[in-house]
Amino acid sequence: MRVSFLLFCLVFLFSGCVSKKVLVQEDLVHEQALVNSKSVQIKKDNKVIAYIVLTYLNQVDEKFVDEEFDKFVVGVYTPLKDGFASQIEIVLNEDANTTLVEKLDYENKILEVIPSKNVWNTYYLVQSKKRKSKEIKVTFENEEFDKTSLVFRKDYL
Repeated sequence: MRVSFLLFCLVFLFSGCVSKKVLVQEDLVHEQALVNSKSVQIKKDNKVIAYIVLTYLNQVDEKFVDEEFDKFVVGVYTPLKDGFASQIEIVLNEDANTTLVEKLDYENKILEVIPSKNVWNTYYLVQSKKRKSKEIKVTFENEEFDKTSLVFRKDYL
C-alpha cells in the first residue's frame, strides 16, 4: 500500500513538470490567430448594433504571409438589424481606394484558422497594399454612427 501511494505521489509530482510545448501545429496556428485578433463593438444608446472581430492573417501562419498585401478576416455580427453588416465600410490605413473587401462563404478554408467561427457572423476578407509603417489602422464607418478604429502592430522580428 505504501509503495503504491509513493508511486502515485511521484507520478503526480513529475506530471507537473511535463513540457508545455505545443505538440500539434494546428494548435499553434489557432493560438497565433487568437493573439492577432481584436474585437470592437458599435453602440447606439447603450445598445450594441454590431460586434466585430478582426484577425490579422499575415502573422497567423506562413501560408498567409504576403509581401504585397496586409490581410484581415473580419467577422461581423449584428443582433438588431438585418443587413447592417453590409452597410459598414471597412477601410485600412485611412485609404478607401486601396482597400479591397470580399465577402467570404462560411465554408471558406481561410475561416478555419480564426479563433471562433460562427454561422450567425458575416465574414469578409479585407486587404490593402502594404505600407512601410509599423501599424495598420482599421476603421469602420457608417452613415448613422461615428467612426470606430483599431490599430494593429506589425511584427518585425
